[in-house]
Amino acid sequence: MDIGATLRDARERHGLSLESVSVKTKIRVDQLRALEDNAFERLPAGIFARGSIRAYAREVGLDSEQIVSSYRAEFGENRHVRRPFRPPRARRLPRRPAHRWTSGLRRTRSSPFRSDRG
Repeated sequence: MDIGATLRDARERHGLSLESVSVKTKIRVDQLRALEDNAFERLPAGIFARGSIRAYAREVGLDSEQIVSSYRAEFGENRHVRRPFRPPRARRLPRRPAHRWTSGLRRTRSSPFRSDRG
């Protein structure tokens, strides 16, 4: 079963544009296009892909569970799992001598606005 073609045919039968389906399902247009092109590697992995397929199928009047089970049968559970994002290692900044930040404290103690009178 060609999942993308099935979704596209149902959308066109209902006279819906990708933009209107995007607004109703809150799925970006480029992800809807990826679904229609069977380019599942361009989608978020795992449960997000299945959720997108389910929402799209429901919006165009198809049996969402049947479409998702076809996706699972064809592609498996976690075929397109991406590695988690890991930010680049942060550079360590050079340590500043303590006297630089404490010098401001000494200035505030001898402030002309401080009242020593009780």
